[in-house]
Amino acid sequence: HPTLSSTPKHSSVCYPVGAVEYLRSQGFKGNLQTPFHAGSYVSWELYPAVHVSLDGRYEVAYQEHVMGEHHRFVKGEADWWEILDKYSTDAVLVQKGTPVAKLLEPFRTTSTVAQPPIQSSWYFAYEDDSYFILAKPATRLPPMSRIGEAIADGAGEALSPRHTHWNRKQTRP
Repeated sequence: HPTLSSTPKHSSVCYPVGAVEYLRSQGFKGNLQTPFHAGSYVSWELYPAVHVSLDGRYEVAYQEHVMGEHHRFVKGEADWWEILDKYSTDAVLVQKGTPVAKLLEPFRTTSTVAQPPIQSSWYFAYEDDSYFILAKPATRLPPMSRIGEAIADGAGEALSPRHTHWNRKQTRP
């Protein structure tokens, strides 16, 4: 596309490119709690293996209270952790700098995030400069840190004919 730069850009805080690459490389299958702005990107890249908690279809595909629950989680407001058990969450994608990321930070020094407030043991499975993933032990995701690494944002590739989604054959009933 002529308006896209040929120079690779690097992820800052928008899309969780590194986290998605990590989940794909590990063959993760399950339910992923995602920030609202990242849900559609994660679905685009990992569906059907990964089911996101919320995406851009929130007005037509989700019950009204779901958006509020997600906001309460991200903001770390009263009982923020309950959403993880309510929706059978296997892993959580957290954007750094959010209130919930700050609440979870003290648990980085231990091998698990234990009670309270989270009911199950969780651990830091992945981290880069913009996002981290907390996972339940049953996911068996190996810990990986990409702190300080430049992660290509994939913007140009996503619009390229080489991207797998553009090459899917359309089937009509």
